[in-house]
Amino acid sequence: MYRVIPAGIVCCAVLGSLAVAAEETIDDLVAAALAAQPEWRALQADGDAARAGLVQADLRPNPEFRSEFGLKRADADGHAESGYAFGVGLEQTFERRGKRAARSAIASADMAIADAARARFAIELEARVRGLAHQYAIATADAQAADEVSRRSQALIEMLRQRPAAGAPVFLELRLVEASLIEFQSALRERTALRDDSRLALNTLLGRPLDSPITIPRHIGPPTRPIKAEALAEGIPDGPRMRARQAELARIAGERQAAVLDAKPDVSAGPYFAREDAGDSESVLGLALSMELPWRNRNQGTVAAAGAREVRALAMMEAEERAIQSELARALAAYERAREALDWVSSQRVEQTHAAADLAERQYRLGAIGVQLFLDLQRESLNVQRLRYDALLRAWQSALDIYLLTGVKPEVES
Repeated sequence: MYRVIPAGIVCCAVLGSLAVAAEETIDDLVAAALAAQPEWRALQADGDAARAGLVQADLRPNPEFRSEFGLKRADADGHAESGYAFGVGLEQTFERRGKRAARSAIASADMAIADAARARFAIELEARVRGLAHQYAIATADAQAADEVSRRSQALIEMLRQRPAAGAPVFLELRLVEASLIEFQSALRERTALRDDSRLALNTLLGRPLDSPITIPRHIGPPTRPIKAEALAEGIPDGPRMRARQAELARIAGERQAAVLDAKPDVSAGPYFAREDAGDSESVLGLALSMELPWRNRNQGTVAAAGAREVRALAMMEAEERAIQSELARALAAYERAREALDWVSSQRVEQTHAAADLAERQYRLGAIGVQLFLDLQRESLNVQRLRYDALLRAWQSALDIYLLTGVKPEVES
């Protein structure tokens, strides 16, 4: 019995398969990975909390209402009179100048810390996704090259096996090609494993099933050359790591200022009304004023501790800047070495070696060259291709390291 499937379900299935097969850009992968990270949502919640703290820090203290009521008994000239007494008052606390500004500065620093944490997480995730995507594309292309050489050798083995036995030379050629095939297949397995590992890591970051295909362009050029080292060094203070240190220093400076201001007492003032009635009536309308007397506790310990933390934060920021400068110098040197390798093993040289390997196969089948020359050209074609891809991968890794340190984003060289 046949079951009729609704047309809508068929359309959805077709569209779903087309969506999976559609090619994605690396920017699409970065956006999808960011949306899939629970840590990103947690960092956004931290930012919302810091923003709420800034709103709270700008609020003034509420006025305070107080009231009193009691029974009163007055004895005068042997007479006892009963009555009551009550009072009401309203007080407003007036903070010393600068306290609210100090609270706002601390809350603003909390927001800056949250923003820096989000920026650092985003840029680190982006660099991770881009690095894995480039590794996946490069390993895929390298695996295809190794597979081509392996299949070419396999076809040649089948051809030699079909030849009639003609003595030791043909037998030895067959064994030599079979032994070389093991080497070519080992290179293929190595690159296939690197490709599969990259796909697994990418799908984990994207929140997709681990066996989902990665549909990104397979041919990626080298990254653009970074700007001069001096210009990159000038951008270090604006990088995500230094921004976090600067925000921490601003918060500690605000805490020290708040500790100094806390030693200065606030003033509470407001009107009050009191009335007593126990035979005679008495009413009082006045102004109340109160404040703490800072005789002993002037917040000396808190101020000293905040000052020490500020000194420590300054030292840590200087150490962080030195570390970034050292890492940047190493990343730039690694990038230049990779670019030199790319310039030496150019794409034209790879194409020439590949064409020579194709020609060697045809010439060997015709009997114009020996088996050793055929195998040497296949091996060199694979090696040149691998050298090119290894240099390309190192160039991208170094460019992404520079991006993490300075925020200067690499692009594909046109």
